[in-house]
Parts: sequence; C-alpha cells; structure tokens
Amino acid sequence: MSEQIQELQEGWTWAQLSDVTQRVPNAKPINEPEREFGYVDISSICNKSFRITDLKRFKGKKAPSRAKRPIQPNDVLFSNVRTYLKNVAIVTEDIDADLCSTGFTLLRSNGAALPEYIFHFILTDGFINTVTPKQTGSEYPATSDRVVLSSNIPLPPLAEQKRIVAKVEELFARINAAREHLNRIPSILKRFRQSVLAAACSGKLTEDWRERKKPIISPEKLLQNLIRGRHVYYKNNYPNKKIKEPAQPERLFRFDIPDEWIITSVDQISLFVTDGDHNPPKRVSHGIPHLTAKNVKNGKLSLEGCTYISQADYARVRRRYEPNPNDIIVTCVGTLGATAVIPEKNIFSADRNLAVIRPMSGMNPHFIQLVIDSPIFQKRITEASGSTAQPHLYLSDLRVLDFPLPPIEEQQVIVDRVENLFTIIHSIEQRANSSKNQVDVLGHAVLKQAFSGNLVVNETDLAREENRNYETAEVLLARIKAERKAAEPKKKTRKTGRKKKKEPLEEAKQEAAPSKAVEHEETKKPASKKKPSRKEYIFDTDEVMRLFRTSCRGTGEISEDDLLREVVYQLDYQRLTKGIKQELKGHLKTAIRRNILERDGSILKASTPRFNDYEDDFLRNTLKSVMRKGYEYDRDEVTKAIAAYLGFSTASQSISTRMKSIYNSAIRRGMIEGKGQIVWRIK
Repeated sequence: MSEQIQELQEGWTWAQLSDVTQRVPNAKPINEPEREFGYVDISSICNKSFRITDLKRFKGKKAPSRAKRPIQPNDVLFSNVRTYLKNVAIVTEDIDADLCSTGFTLLRSNGAALPEYIFHFILTDGFINTVTPKQTGSEYPATSDRVVLSSNIPLPPLAEQKRIVAKVEELFARINAAREHLNRIPSILKRFRQSVLAAACSGKLTEDWRERKKPIISPEKLLQNLIRGRHVYYKNNYPNKKIKEPAQPERLFRFDIPDEWIITSVDQISLFVTDGDHNPPKRVSHGIPHLTAKNVKNGKLSLEGCTYISQADYARVRRRYEPNPNDIIVTCVGTLGATAVIPEKNIFSADRNLAVIRPMSGMNPHFIQLVIDSPIFQKRITEASGSTAQPHLYLSDLRVLDFPLPPIEEQQVIVDRVENLFTIIHSIEQRANSSKNQVDVLGHAVLKQAFSGNLVVNETDLAREENRNYETAEVLLARIKAERKAAEPKKKTRKTGRKKKKEPLEEAKQEAAPSKAVEHEETKKPASKKKPSRKEYIFDTDEVMRLFRTSCRGTGEISEDDLLREVVYQLDYQRLTKGIKQELKGHLKTAIRRNILERDGSILKASTPRFNDYEDDFLRNTLKSVMRKGYEYDRDEVTKAIAAYLGFSTASQSISTRMKSIYNSAIRRGMIEGKGQIVWRIK
C-alpha cells in the first residue's frame, strides 16, 4: 500500500517496519529441557479470522528446530512462507504461548506504532503485494525478515493511530457480523433443498394438485404396465432367455406417502440396472471419453478431467452398457449416491464405479433422480453400502431399494415444482455470493482509507482546532530512536584465551568454534608499541552452514550480499560490518565445498536442498573427514555430526536411513570397520 500512496497527511511520515519495532533475540528451549513451552507455528494460525487457534506444546528437549522466537502478548506474527495466504495474527492475552517459529517475522512494537496498527497494516493488499514478489523458492516460496522489516509503513501521530485502530475495529466488527450472516446462508439453503426433496418424495409438495386432479392411470395400474413392458422388451430382445421377474422392494424404510401412491423397488420401475465395464481398456490421448464418479458433479455429467479410450475399445465395452438419453447415473464406489441424467447426444464409456438405471417408458427420469437425491434415500444408500474402507453400493442392493411411485402426471408436476424452487435457491445463492464479495471489497476499502489518512480526523487539523501542540510522527520516531540508543548496553569485548582442546570428532572437522560469535582483541605485549587492536569474529561453522541452507529456501536464488545480511540478522548482529563480511565469506567457500550452496556469479542457490541429493561418494568422503584413526565412534553420534557438518539442524529419520547404507558401503570398501553401533576408521 505504501507504494501506491503518493502523499501523506500532514504530521505523518514514512518509516520502515524496523523503525517501529524492536529486535527480539532468538531463544534456545533446549537449554531448559524439562520446561513445557507453548508454541505457535504457521499452521496454528487461521487465515480467515487472523487468530491463533491451534497452540502446540512440548518440552524443551523435544523442541522443533524452528521453535526459537520468544513471544509475548501484543506481538504481531507475519508468516514469511507463501505470504499471499496472509497467515497473520496478533498474540492476545489469552494465548499461553512462549515461542513461535522462525518462519514468522516477529513484529514487537517499540512504542512508535501501536501493535494493532502494525497488525492491520500488514493485512493490506498493498503490503502483501510488496513482499510477495520478493519471495524465493519455487516449492517453498518464502520471504525473509530483512524484506519484511525493510518495508515502508505510513506512520501517523500516536493519538491518530489510536483513533484509526478504534475505527477500523469498529467497522470490521460490523463487516465480520455481516460475513457471518452470509456464511450461514449456504447451510440454510442446503437444509431447504433437503426439505424440498423430502416434501416431493412424501407427496406434501403436491397435496393441492391431488385435491384438484384425478390421474388417468393409478399407480397400481402404472406398475402393472411397467412390468408388462419389461417382459415385452426381454422377450423381443432375448427370446432364448428366461424372463427374470424384477426384484421386490425391501420395505426397510417406507416413505411417508399419501394413500394415492404405492411403494415399488428401483428394479420394478427400470428396464435394467447395471454398471460400467469392470475391465476398462487402455487410456489414450484422445477418443471416447471415459467417465468415473468424479465426473458426476452437481446433478450433471462433466467431461472435466476425464480420460479417453479408443473407438475400437469402445466397441467392446458398449456391449455391457451403451449410454442412452434419460438414463440415470448413480455413483456406487467411494463417493456414493451422486446422480445425473444423461442428456441427448452424449457418448462415453462408463467406469465400474457408475451404476446405471434405465427407466421404463412411463417413468419420468428426473423424478427418479430427485427421489434418489432425497435425504431418506441417501441415508439408505449409506446403510446398504456397509462400513468397509471404500464404500460400495452393490447392484443387488440398489435394485431392491424402496421407491415411491405416484401417477405419471403427478411425477411431472413434482419435477416442475422442484425445479422452480431450486431456481429460487440458486438465485439466492448467487446474490449471497455477490454480497460476500462486496463485503470482502469493503474490508479492503476500509484499510485503504485508514492508511491513507482518510478514515478519521487528522491529528494536525484537530490540534489546530483545539489550539494545542502535538507530536508529529517524525518527532515521535526521533524520540523513540534516541530512547533506544540511550538504553543500549555498551558491548564488552572479551580477550581470547588459550584454545580448549578439541574432542576427536570436532578436531577432525577442523572448524569447531564457540557456539556464538565473540568479539575480542589481540593480546598485546606491555612494552611494545603496536597498531590499535582490530576486532575478530569467530562463528560456529555448523551454525553458519545451517543458516546458509535455511536462508536459501529450498531451490530459491539469492544474491551473496542478501544472503550474508540474512545470516547476520539470524546471528543477532545489527549490521553486516566489513569484519563480519570477511569472516562469513570464508564460511561461504566452505558451504560451496560441502555442496550446500552453488554459485552462479554473484547469485547463490541451494545445491542440495535435501540430504538424499548428496551422492554416495561424497557422503563416504565426509564420513572419513569427521572420523580420526585410532578412535571408536557411536554411529548415531557420527550421523548427527555429518548432518550438522552439511548444515542440517537435526539428523532426521531419512538422514539416519541414508547413513545406514553409507556405513555399509564404506565397510564393504574397507574404509571403516564396525561392530554393532561402534565404527572406526581404518583408511
């Protein structure tokens, strides 16, 4: 949004988010192994309500590698991963959380901006559109703390911020109430649909029609005609086969029907009930569509995502079933009971998970469909399918299901009335969806007005009207900066002492160092006159390798300077000094040698995003480099050392599994020997 606003209101100023927030050093929960921590990761946030809804808990000894950022009430969390999803929340007093993931940028106000003001600003489309293009990584796109904190925010005086926040929250309360009402409409309409279908199948929808009309053919006579017509069909088409009588209704779930109706079975109103080919042929790039249960959507057949079979194969499968107009499709495997009536000129091959009902002449196919769609029929389908892992409605069960039979004239009246009511429901749905879109647009408009200074009275105008002084945003920022500078403790340097003797495993790595960067001065002889001391920076190599790996975000590309700045930030340094840059460049060469990164000019990217991307020869050589001759090692400890050596925060199960094969191949090649968990180097 800041890039879209050309001018700010009087008394406002531009600031970076880093100017209005304070740095929060990372914590190490592993140092308190028995303490229980409340933890917020990205999945803990609902990006509809922008609230923390799924707090996780663990002991310090089991803390995830990313659980490092200490949080407190009024902290604002912005997810750096897929920023367009807006996984944003403010930590409220009722959230018993101690830590959040390093996947968040933690925004803790330093007093220059209200936490709620920051929270609402980072939800604006303008801010999201600023940081999203700066994401790196294709499979795991993410931005960084540096990008977020360097983004601009329009900053009004503090008193005006309070009025803006109050007005935004007042308007959003009304918007959210409207959204909640609109969100209830689909469930209300769904219940109404079910009520319409239930009334249609029980005769209540056409009570007035029966009072005024008398059918030409009664349901009993209609059923006799249907069965007689079935006999004629089979006698003419299959003269050498014995005519099989249609299955009788099971009468397990009688519809509450009027006296003028009767109960039949699905089989009695059908010419036949079958399903698609049980041995579907090979798929081809184009040809005859082959439809499955997923192609039955919203009461109709859809060709979206379908596969195809050849004309020759269709000639074979059509012998079992060839689609006819007005056949009723019923899904019978996996997703049960979805229906569609086949329209004119529709040729396709049916999969075995599609059951087919071909209605007898004298039955309205759309009436059959709405009966199957009714709540009582759907419930019976579910019961008949059993409780297997994959629900399956067998044809024998479908044929005997009870079916209410009204006169043919009344069937058409029912279909017409249901269609009219469903048209009204569809119209209401469209209006509700349109209103929801308008509500969403209204929310964006409120934020745009708020951060352009047009939502509440300007503090400058109010101060003039009240004849008083006020603190502009620029003065506010200068005051906060001065207070922060005065409160900063002076850094103490620590002189280097004698090197601690390294453990064999660490000594072999030849790059062990203190776990945190330490500034120290070179020792000076008392009587000598030397140049002023220079500062040196010593970083733990494995920690830097891990930061290089995580900062590249999978397969994303990043410039060398950006990478070094990101790592410096993670190491809790204020800026990338010349000395730090020189030291980290040495580590950068190490990361390239270890195949953690690869370089293309000044651009760097991950060379091996996953441990399994490393080749066996490289891992065997790495195994030799971390083991010294004459020492015995535990396999698990060596695996952890190699994982750290290559920049992985933990030795995961997949790393341990891969290393088992590396140990075995190294033993076969005579590089190491082992007995149980113990291994030692012999070459």
